[in-house]
Amino acid sequence: MAESQSSHQPGAGGDGPQPAGGFQAALNKMNADKVMAAMWLSRLVTIMFSISFVLPLFGWSQPISGQRVLIAGAITSALRLHQRVPSIQMNREFVATLLREDSAHYLLYSILMLMCCQPVSVILMPVFFFALLHVTTYTKTLLDCVGPQSMGLIRKLIEKIDIKQRDLLKLIATVEVTLMPVTLMLVFSGAASIMLPFGYYRFLCLRYTSIRNPYTRTVFNEMRLLGEYLSRHPKCPAFASSLLLKVISFTCRMAPVTSAPS
Repeated sequence: MAESQSSHQPGAGGDGPQPAGGFQAALNKMNADKVMAAMWLSRLVTIMFSISFVLPLFGWSQPISGQRVLIAGAITSALRLHQRVPSIQMNREFVATLLREDSAHYLLYSILMLMCCQPVSVILMPVFFFALLHVTTYTKTLLDCVGPQSMGLIRKLIEKIDIKQRDLLKLIATVEVTLMPVTLMLVFSGAASIMLPFGYYRFLCLRYTSIRNPYTRTVFNEMRLLGEYLSRHPKCPAFASSLLLKVISFTCRMAPVTSAPS
């Protein structure tokens, strides 16, 4: 009788070995793919320091928080780039392949901003939003390891972020475009190196020709159409209309040539 009772107790030998679950299963998942786990952690760090930059909840100063956002973003981009292009070759084709990767763009972006200017909120926005977008998938995977119904509040938050993915990507692209004049303002205010606008222009060219992310091109096109519409508006003064058309013409001349998608 005692043996019969013990056989129904959790973990008793009569039921056989229990499947791994809970937080241990999540840890096992992270241990099985250390690069993905490291990227997930670096994205969480990016989000944490971004919040600290706006709201000094953790006692870090704004400059320190801003620098750590960019450092964590650079680490994430380097890990992602290693995933996408694992083997290194010393030739021009390899460099061209490397520069086609979005992760290479943001690795260069983070390094450029660390070297050439003091961190300000608009500079940190793309890094923060990319971390927020990409942290959700792996978080969902880990939550599924913990339990299919675990942490419902976090799951709902992830669902809302996923629904807004296209809007967030377009917002990031808009920030990328508007940062070009911001870099000039930072130089004139003494908050950035004279090299920043030149380096940022090269970054913006890479984003414009991105194969996997068309949003920067879309935003440029929408801004051009808006500028042309405003320049033709009856209430637009002649000098403003002329200035708008000159800015549009100059921007179009500076835009890199893009190959047609295959």
